[in-house]
Amino acid sequence: MGCWVPKVCRTGSGAALLKDAATAERIVETVVKAVRIPVTVKVRAGWDYSEFAAPELAQRFESAGAKMLTLHARFAKQGFEGEADWDLVRRLREAIHIPLVGNGDIRSGSDALRMFTETGCDGVMVGRAAISNPWRLAEIVAAVEGRQIPRPPSLRERIEVALQHLRWLIAFEAGVAEWDEVEAIPQPTVEDAERRACRRLRGQIPLYIKGYPGASQARARLTTCSSLEEFRDVLETFAKACPDPSPGIGAAV
Repeated sequence: MGCWVPKVCRTGSGAALLKDAATAERIVETVVKAVRIPVTVKVRAGWDYSEFAAPELAQRFESAGAKMLTLHARFAKQGFEGEADWDLVRRLREAIHIPLVGNGDIRSGSDALRMFTETGCDGVMVGRAAISNPWRLAEIVAAVEGRQIPRPPSLRERIEVALQHLRWLIAFEAGVAEWDEVEAIPQPTVEDAERRACRRLRGQIPLYIKGYPGASQARARLTTCSSLEEFRDVLETFAKACPDPSPGIGAAV
């Protein structure tokens, strides 16, 4: 119930349920009765600034059997604009008894530690910061566990992971679990799976090199790629031309 995207909310789904507590509660109660695994719920603070609806909703969900809640500390109408208000997480923590996960603007290990300290939450959720930099998750885990922060990835490591990401998605689209299994699939099926995977990752792959000199020009080419080979060629050309291949330049979203 945290999705604020208009096409979702127009159907009464996603964050639109924040305006209909009774229906939202019935949904949670129905799911709890239908499954044997713990049910968790993610919400936003409310529909708009006029009401911090999360505490009432969370209490209803807790009574309905939810075992954990996640709060994105923005209102639905904000989308991703402005800063997440972590004090809302603190206030919700005081209103419920089940575990609470805080979400919103956690971009580093220090952010995660500060979220724990300032809100008393039981866990943190990371979203956009991990899209362009999945290594950020290892940094956050290390910070929370009190270990040394791992070094940032090099450009070469970023490119290798980007290509592995694409290979995994091609395998998924082809209906197999591993890239090695793709060889046993008829070529027309593989080609179709490759085209679908490439279209889906045209916006994602450029994020792996975001922040490096010349990345915007490479992005223009990456967003037109239709095959694994094309993606590899563009990324390899970019790596050879990049004037600063030092690790850790790529920025978090």
